[in-house]
Amino acid sequence: MSCARSFRKSSRCSISAEPHRQAGWALVAVLWTLAMLAMMVAAVEALTLTSARFGHAALEQARLAADIDAGVARAALGIADQRPQQRWRVDGDVRRFRFESDDVEISIQDESGRVDLNAAEPATLKRLLVAAGVPVAQAETLGDNIVLWRTPADDDTSAAGEKLPGAVASDYAEAGLDYGPRRGPFQSVEELNLVLGMTPLLYARLAPALTVYSRAANVNLSVAPPLVQEALTTASAGDDTGPHLLASTAPLIGGNAATTALPGTVPDVDNLAGRSFAITVRARHAGRSLTRDVVILFTDDKLRPYLIEAWH
Repeated sequence: MSCARSFRKSSRCSISAEPHRQAGWALVAVLWTLAMLAMMVAAVEALTLTSARFGHAALEQARLAADIDAGVARAALGIADQRPQQRWRVDGDVRRFRFESDDVEISIQDESGRVDLNAAEPATLKRLLVAAGVPVAQAETLGDNIVLWRTPADDDTSAAGEKLPGAVASDYAEAGLDYGPRRGPFQSVEELNLVLGMTPLLYARLAPALTVYSRAANVNLSVAPPLVQEALTTASAGDDTGPHLLASTAPLIGGNAATTALPGTVPDVDNLAGRSFAITVRARHAGRSLTRDVVILFTDDKLRPYLIEAWH
């Protein structure tokens, strides 16, 4: 009897404990489900915040890009303004204005005031190098390297039938470089870094004075950067760098009287076709800033008054 009673008692204990175990597992399952839901909510919230930040950043970037576009268009209008007194300077002077409550800074450099790497006379290039602090003998060598870089292989003899001086492919190989001179026009001013003998420090001094967009051997000194002014305004004995243009203005008709264009501006805006201008635009919005360097080429097409030649 005692055994029977003991067996029945144990059975009742097991039966009564089963609901408690099921309730415990159910509670654990509910807690895990709640934890998973909380994690999902947190992940969704984090994703939403991240997306919102990216969206906000993209919106601000788009706003800055619109400021840049407006700055380029405004600069083009300022260059070609028919009113001489309202015309914008093209000698690197910085101009500021507000666009949609954003601050925009613009500087314009007439490319005719720079030394063209592809068109300048060798003497002009060497004088510029000397003005940048290169010793005369080294300027001669580096100038020759620049000229040979841009000269086609089938056109590298002088009038006397001699080969032009300058570093050739074997010289680049001896210097440990795996390339030689292009033997063709410079595609950009940055390409000058590849010429044998050029250094980053020297390039930084020269770059503001150089272009590949004027397509002219002569330089318009009235809008030239300081280094070009220094190099070309003081003639050396026996030096022949070509007839560079001096600062000058031309009379324009304004109302009933002739009006002279302001210094540093284009004197004749009716003949801009074929002229290139480098425009630097910096825009600020909501603590962010964006800078673009753009080169535009004026055309004689009224529907497309200018084309973009470069955009950095």
